[in-house]
Amino acid sequence: MKSGLEEAATYLKPDDGNEEKNVPEAIHEFREEFRELLDEAKIEQLVVMIDDLDRCLPSTAIETLEAAIRLFLFVPKTAFIIGADEGMIEYAVRQHFPDLPVSSGPLPYARNYLEKLIQVPFRIPALGTQETRTYVTLLLVESIVGHDHAGFKELLVKAKAALNKPWLTYVKSAS
Repeated sequence: MKSGLEEAATYLKPDDGNEEKNVPEAIHEFREEFRELLDEAKIEQLVVMIDDLDRCLPSTAIETLEAAIRLFLFVPKTAFIIGADEGMIEYAVRQHFPDLPVSSGPLPYARNYLEKLIQVPFRIPALGTQETRTYVTLLLVESIVGHDHAGFKELLVKAKAALNKPWLTYVKSAS
């Protein structure tokens, strides 16, 4: 038994006097080194975009959000833009924390989680019928004539003008 223990001890890391850092210390050290890296690279503002987070598995979405928060929260000159469907992220929160009660106060826990995480939310409404028709038409015309075609450029200007004044657009009825 003694020889087995001695052999097992050879697989252990030697004690070099340095205790392993705990997670908060490692995160603090990472943030400090990252800040120094931004300064050294003369980066005035770093913007990290995380898009389509709602297309990830619920556990992956939550892990990504939490990793970004742990590592980069409070790092100067750093901002995150998160593109995701709120409903899907709320679902991911409910899946990740299944034992939480439905709500506490006026907001459900899943919504509360997002409200604390996202500092400035921008909610982009879904396209309406007219916007969708215009967008698809422009895509089709562009695929046929190309984006440099003079007629396409003129059509694009007119489409933008029409979308800026949706109350002036009308659909001709088949009469």
